Amino acid sequence: MSCFPYPRDTDVESIRVPLIARTQYSITGQTNFSDFFKRALDAETQKIKAAVSDGQESTSLSLSHSLASAIQSWLFFGIASEALGRNIRHEEFAGADPDGPHLSIDLRIPEWYWRELKARWDELDDSLTAAEFEAKRAQLKKIYESAQILVICMDLLANGLDDDKLTEILLSIHMLLYLVAYVLDSNTLKVTQTATSLASTKLLKRRMVKNGWCEKRLNFLDASPMFYPAFYFLSSLKPPRINAEDHSSCSSERCLVTSKLSKPLHRTDECLCEDVVVPVDRVNTIVASGGIPLARITRSPLGKTEL
Repeated sequence: MSCFPYPRDTDVESIRVPLIARTQYSITGQTNFSDFFKRALDAETQKIKAAVSDGQESTSLSLSHSLASAIQSWLFFGIASEALGRNIRHEEFAGADPDGPHLSIDLRIPEWYWRELKARWDELDDSLTAAEFEAKRAQLKKIYESAQILVICMDLLANGLDDDKLTEILLSIHMLLYLVAYVLDSNTLKVTQTATSLASTKLLKRRMVKNGWCEKRLNFLDASPMFYPAFYFLSSLKPPRINAEDHSSCSSERCLVTSKLSKPLHRTDECLCEDVVVPVDRVNTIVASGGIPLARITRSPLGKTEL
């Protein structure tokens, strides 16, 4: 069982993140959360040097893999351990990969972690004074905010590394941070949402395009970002009308759908279709207040489409 839901009627395989962390995080160790990355990266560097000198692997591949390993050891298992208040062994999160001999982690996070995490913070809330509980919360919040900034920076860096393993690890950290934000009271925290500049978002978009979605239709993410667990759920669905429409030739600028019912008619070969996006926040506000949202499309004096 997992923390986050998955569509029942889908043949899209779930993402399993490779377990490549090699340094055990310890909340009782001599190094704190901020210092751990250097220790983990130093350990990985020593392993690179040993492997390269023995002719086992190339330096370029080793660097990317070692960076991903250190980040998983630090940001994933470090945050998971700090939030839970105990050292978590790597194997507790991992299971056998159906497609290979190596251990991997279900991106949706094992359900046992959420149960233990919520139970711990409920117990702290009941057993500590308000001041003591707030001190505990402030300590974890500091780690959360630091990790959030770091994973976004790493996510931007990952664009140039072309390493899906690293990107999947970063995506798993976004999912984990969402859970931690919940026990810290997500109403007072900024929770990372999808952004088209982040490698994690691009990976899920590629997943959707591979499974038949129109790349142009996914431009809605620019105007309507969502939390990563929600986008992961959406990316696990097949598109509507998948048997009637072929979007394999579409780009982010233009839909070239071929359908049994109709084909698009463009004025010129260079035609760039214009996206008109409904403001989701305003729609939600209207519905929440008991109203019925109405949308009207008009043309501006300059000929632009306006909503």
